[in-house]
Amino acid sequence: MKKIYKSFVLVAIIFPAFAQISYAATDFHFLDIWAGTSCRTTPGGCGLCDALIVGKNIIDNLFAAAILISVAMIVVGAFFMITSGGSEKNLSKGKDIMKNALFGLLIALSAWIIVNTLMFLLTGRLDFPWNKITC
Repeated sequence: MKKIYKSFVLVAIIFPAFAQISYAATDFHFLDIWAGTSCRTTPGGCGLCDALIVGKNIIDNLFAAAILISVAMIVVGAFFMITSGGSEKNLSKGKDIMKNALFGLLIALSAWIIVNTLMFLLTGRLDFPWNKITC
């Protein structure tokens, strides 16, 4: 009965996370680093602004991948914990996997916050849209 309860709690926690991630993935073009550039339509080539947009798209894709990978690793760690069957080795392995996944996600979020704070300090504007580049 405990395993069923743990599985239900796990699904109740993970399902909304996947729903949010899939909604966020529709906001930008996942794995399309050229989205928003004029390189596709302009025969003259790409400019500096297009390079900045491509850089922003790469950062967005890496951030989305970090979220997806960390959620998947939390699921794997929970699977190890649920199926441990009383084995301390598998239980601690599952805890370590989940702890490392949360630590990696924390690093990714901290990097975004650090860049956002640096941009605020350099420009002096709180509404500086460094993550929404338009030309």
